[in-house]
Amino acid sequence: MMITITPADMKALETRFMEENHIPGALLMEHAALGVVDAIARCTDKGTVVFLCGPGNNGGDGYAAARLWQDRGGQSHIIEVTADVRGDALLNRQKALDAGIPCELARDDAYYDLPPCDVIVDALFGTGLARPVDGAAAHLIHCANDMTDFHDVPIIAVDIPSGIDGATGKVLGW
Repeated sequence: MMITITPADMKALETRFMEENHIPGALLMEHAALGVVDAIARCTDKGTVVFLCGPGNNGGDGYAAARLWQDRGGQSHIIEVTADVRGDALLNRQKALDAGIPCELARDDAYYDLPPCDVIVDALFGTGLARPVDGAAAHLIHCANDMTDFHDVPIIAVDIPSGIDGATGKVLGW
């Protein structure tokens, strides 16, 4: 039998860690982003990375990683499913925009495709997703999978691949 941490357990562990160690969520997000950038560096030296960002903390990790990747000399391009971002994700979105990183809103459009890149970072949804993915987010997941299937572009998922239920492992729509 394999024992795993549920999304609820993970949220509780993160909350407890931040409270007991007096660490703000934004700092935890910055450290997660550093881990993402280290993973990117194992795939490309200074290449172009497309960051797919959602509205929550997972997206915040993506915005922060885009900024840190660009700081290392790489090229970052952000595609977001909404500009209605909240919390620490909003702080990191603004930092990425202030750093001059191109940011565009995804379209749910058959003619829309991802720009050429060396790596894709999936920071759309994290372990807390409990609803089917649809619209522009589903289209981005399809586009990213196509880039992998047809062009061998690696995808680095922040926390968990978007569209997977963190409690059951089942695909949620798309």
